[in-house]
Amino acid sequence: MNRKIKIKSSDISAEAELNDSRTSELILESLPIEAEANTWGEEVYFEIPVTSELDGTAKEFVESGDKIKPASSVNIIGKIIGDAKVFKKTKDGME
Repeated sequence: MNRKIKIKSSDISAEAELNDSRTSELILESLPIEAEANTWGEEVYFEIPVTSELDGTAKEFVESGDKIKPASSVNIIGKIIGDAKVFKKTKDGME
């Protein structure tokens, strides 16, 4: 079963659909999450209160119209519904 969540950063927001992975379940159980954004190139990342090992969804590269190489392998927990590029406006320190 897929679940929808909202991801917000300042006046930027998008819906996302979580997949059925264990990591997604742990994130869902931890909502709401508030954190400060960090950026690295076009990557936006932040610390969350969830610890999970790499699983069968883990990828070294991800796709969002373009091929993206995160700083390290990541578990795929779902996808943004619509245009994920709205988060390019996110700056370091934004909540």
